[in-house]
Amino acid sequence: MNLLFVQPKARDIAGIATGICYVATATKEAGYNIFGVNLNYFSSSGYRDILASAINTNNIDVVFIGGTSGDFNEIKRIISILKGLNNELVLVLGGYLVSTEPELVIRNTGADFGVIGLGETASVELLNLLSQKCAKSSYSTISGLVYIDDNNDLVITSNRKACSFNFNRIPALDLLFDDYIRNNKHIDLVGSIGCPFSCTFCSRPVGTKKYDQRPLDSLFYELDYWLTVYDIKTIGINDELFSLDEERVREFCSRIRKYQIGFGLQGRVDTITEEILTMLKDAGCYSISYGLESANNSILASMKKGITIEQIEKALSATRQHGISIIGNFIFGDIQETYETANDTLNWWTNHMSEYDIHLTMIVPFPGSYIYDYAVQKGMISDKLKFLNDGCPPVNCSKMSESEILRLKRRINSLLQIKSRASTISIKYIHPDNTIDLTLECGHCFKKFNVFKKDLANDSRWSFDRCPSCGGHNSLSPTDIFKPSLYKQVLDHMSEQYFKTFQMKNKKIVMWGAKERGQLLIASSENLRKCLVKVVDSAHEEYHDKLLLGIIRVDPPETLKDLDFDYLIIASTNYRDEIKSIIRDKFQLNIEILDI
Repeated sequence: MNLLFVQPKARDIAGIATGICYVATATKEAGYNIFGVNLNYFSSSGYRDILASAINTNNIDVVFIGGTSGDFNEIKRIISILKGLNNELVLVLGGYLVSTEPELVIRNTGADFGVIGLGETASVELLNLLSQKCAKSSYSTISGLVYIDDNNDLVITSNRKACSFNFNRIPALDLLFDDYIRNNKHIDLVGSIGCPFSCTFCSRPVGTKKYDQRPLDSLFYELDYWLTVYDIKTIGINDELFSLDEERVREFCSRIRKYQIGFGLQGRVDTITEEILTMLKDAGCYSISYGLESANNSILASMKKGITIEQIEKALSATRQHGISIIGNFIFGDIQETYETANDTLNWWTNHMSEYDIHLTMIVPFPGSYIYDYAVQKGMISDKLKFLNDGCPPVNCSKMSESEILRLKRRINSLLQIKSRASTISIKYIHPDNTIDLTLECGHCFKKFNVFKKDLANDSRWSFDRCPSCGGHNSLSPTDIFKPSLYKQVLDHMSEQYFKTFQMKNKKIVMWGAKERGQLLIASSENLRKCLVKVVDSAHEEYHDKLLLGIIRVDPPETLKDLDFDYLIIASTNYRDEIKSIIRDKFQLNIEILDI
């Protein structure tokens, strides 16, 4: 049988997803032919053509797709396209999405099977039965599977017993991430499987709590293999407890030093030491990603992090003194979070913003996490399917009022604008499908790196990966980092192409957002201007009675309730989720929202 592995477009940073690559290798070892499509490299409007070409050219029988809960809508769309192309295809879904909500997902995506937890063995067993054209009743013998049987009944088979992960298997990274690796000269290596901790916000799926650290011989065997295929300059090691065993760190540093390549890794602030940092820096470590989450000890305890702010301060200070870049996040909205505790963290961040690259974001109760179960139990998430359909938005599970949450978000957005380190961008190439190749200059170390086939026309915002040289984040909106003339040139081209291909004849469009992004969209597309019937903005009073761009007035959002229109464009990036909620819940409008 011929298999197609599909990587959905990332919502945020598009890096290497190793899980689906391990499954691909396992199926190849079992004798099946494997092919791959990474949709991060293509415009969303071109999915159908790309998938049709892959299916028809390679005579595909089975399609594997993996993703997280936030990918629900993207995966539904991909499955719908696949079914439309060939209804005989068998569609197998894996990853956190199906592992954390198997019944909900399998009933609402159109997938034929879902693989729960680690998928290598279950996927091969499933393919063996499919190749024998066995009756669906036979699939109940496979552990870790979910599907709808011939009687339209849901079947979730027994959990697969914990077993040792095959670290000696080399994942088929080149199947889906060849362009990424060649252009960035970077790969990620799995350093462990599982985690023994139980942080309340973590959505780690069933069967992955058992921590199993990869033998170093296996890790270096894979590294040696990839060095024969690619010109690799940096690697990332995915192991949340890398610094747990000092002797193992010592051996790793001794062995990696001879390769003369940079590496980034993960660490816990309660296990890092001066000795370990000295070894890491000497061996070529350029960044450490720490799980920080909060600067308030009561919130850290509520999250079950097992660390303190004192340990955070000690670890970050020591890491910085050794010249190693720091990556981390503060997340807001824990069950015990108050406006005061949130501001404790923000105040700490403000006092150290010049020292550390720590991102700020709201907690999202992803399925599989304790905080998700809490939100469902308390009625904060009353409709789990709607929650997935809405893209898993932040939910107020904290002790803060809605007004305090709004004030907090505004302060976070304001601080991030101050903190943002601008990178310079040059456009290398605009592809026929409207994706573009870019060269960035890192705002931290000022070294250049490449981003390829970025989907400008369809991404609601841009988030660039970490710099492969220093690990620093370079995540900014195009309006922040493009020269205005260059941005307008690209936007004019992309938006006009979008609206030209979109079926807009006799359609009525409303835009929410009258500031720079909205004005640029209106100015750049004649097709949009022909269909635009209203612009609304919460700050409509700023425009008084003046016409926006001299062609249309700006009204308050409440005027939409009684308006007849077909589509809504949200031109505000910071309040996108809030606007969607107002449209659907407060105004109760069933309007298609164009994500531009």
